[in-house]
Amino acid sequence: MQSLYHIQHDSQREFGNSVYKRLFLNPVIFGFYRHLKYSQVKSVTPQVRDQFITSHYYKNCAIEVSGVFKLEVTGEDTGMLHVINMTLQDAQSQESEFLKKIFCINGKEFAWYQPGNPYTSLRIPPGYSSSLIDVKFKEGTSVDHPEELFYPQQLKSSIDHIDALFAPSTKPGYEKLKLWFRITLKPGTDALNFIAALQQLATIEIVEPAPLPAPLP
Repeated sequence: MQSLYHIQHDSQREFGNSVYKRLFLNPVIFGFYRHLKYSQVKSVTPQVRDQFITSHYYKNCAIEVSGVFKLEVTGEDTGMLHVINMTLQDAQSQESEFLKKIFCINGKEFAWYQPGNPYTSLRIPPGYSSSLIDVKFKEGTSVDHPEELFYPQQLKSSIDHIDALFAPSTKPGYEKLKLWFRITLKPGTDALNFIAALQQLATIEIVEPAPLPAPLP
């Protein structure tokens, strides 16, 4: 059984099956489907809502668009879709019920979202930080003011601060080491979205979540 519902005073609507639910970020999405009507939305309690797991995986089942996409919520009623550049085996190794979490959408809804950068992972691996990101700039990049190398503004606004990963040194090899920096993200920043965006910058050679300290014996 599938139904539409929302929490009182919550602007976002959700559509659920027996296990998973998806978001309707904007009422305009109802107009993309003949069988869905805004008047059919039911009010439920948070307890009922939380019985279902929210999934952000979508596939355009109406036209020939290959691949599965993950939704990034960018505002109260806006979002973008990131194509998942992974093999099915790799995706299922990170999300065991990956196939069960995919919701079909039609071409109109698919075109409504902004396209995002590709994802090469579904989550931050265990043992790595979701708030600290290590980056290495390409050789030849001036890193005297690294904060100026992150654009657009959306990236800059996600950064709390940037620190050099290695202390200044006169030893041979420091010219390469000084290209490494550690970024501390602001609370609430989606690390996967941030990494995917950095991977598109021409000045970045390596971007990866920082390893967590090894647990004490």
